[in-house]
Amino acid sequence: MTPRPLLRPPYGATSVRSLAVSAQAGYTSVLWSRDSDDCRTTVPADIVARLAPGALTPGEIVLLHEAQEWTLAALPAALEALAGAGWQPVTVGEILEPARP
Repeated sequence: MTPRPLLRPPYGATSVRSLAVSAQAGYTSVLWSRDSDDCRTTVPADIVARLAPGALTPGEIVLLHEAQEWTLAALPAALEALAGAGWQPVTVGEILEPARP
C-alpha cells in the first residue's frame, strides 16, 4: 500500500473543515511537537541549540523551514550532535508508518 502524501498546514492552522478536505484529497495532515524557531533567527547556532539532544525528547517532530540558508547551515552540526548522543533522526513518514492508512 502506498503511503498517503504528508501535508504540514501553514502556521499549523487547522480546522475541522481543512482537515476533512485534506483527508478527502488524500493527504495526511501532520503538525509538530518542537519548533526550531528557524523563522525567528538567522543565526545557525541558535537553531543548533534548539535541536540539541538535551532540548529534545525522543519521538518529537521538529519543524524546520526549507530553503533558508541559516537552517541549512545549522543542520550538519545539529545532526552530528544528535548522532553523537546516540540518536537516529528519522522522517515523519517513519514515525507515522504504523498508524498511517
